[in-house]
Order: sequence, then structure tokens, then C-alpha cells
Amino acid sequence: MSESIAKYVKWPTPYFLPDDSYEVIICGVHFLGVSFPDYEMALAYIEEKLSLNGKSSFWVNMDGCTFIEVVARVKKVLNGNIQKDV
Repeated sequence: MSESIAKYVKWPTPYFLPDDSYEVIICGVHFLGVSFPDYEMALAYIEEKLSLNGKSSFWVNMDGCTFIEVVARVKKVLNGNIQKDV
């Protein structure tokens, strides 16, 4: 997941701290200056790579989340412990 985000929103490395803001991470180096297609491509690539296809609504309501909270939600989805429309 980190590598996908770094690739598409142009972070120089794929290393993020657990308490980093998801919003800052997904918006890239130039926070709020990333183009919307880059953001969408990053999420689409993550969905495909993690087999989250058809669960795009998963990304809704992530405002205010930390990176570790997003990772925990992804893990729950992959384990089938959460509805796709969270």
C-alpha cells in the first residue's frame, strides 16, 4: 500500500509513520497540489493490488484518520470482518 501511494502521488520514499495523517499521505508531497487523477490512480492501484475491487466506497470517511487506522481498516476488509460500505 505504501509503495502504491508513493508511486502515484510522488512521494520520494514509501515509508510512512503510523500516526501520519492519511489525508497528507494520499495528497502527496505538495499537499493539496496533487492532481485528482494521481490520487484516483493511487486508490485504484491499491484496490486492484489488494483485491479490494468493487469496494471503492471503502475510501469514504477516511478524513482525520491516521495511516495505521487506514491500514487496520484495509486488513479488516481483507479478512471479511467489515462491510464494504464503511
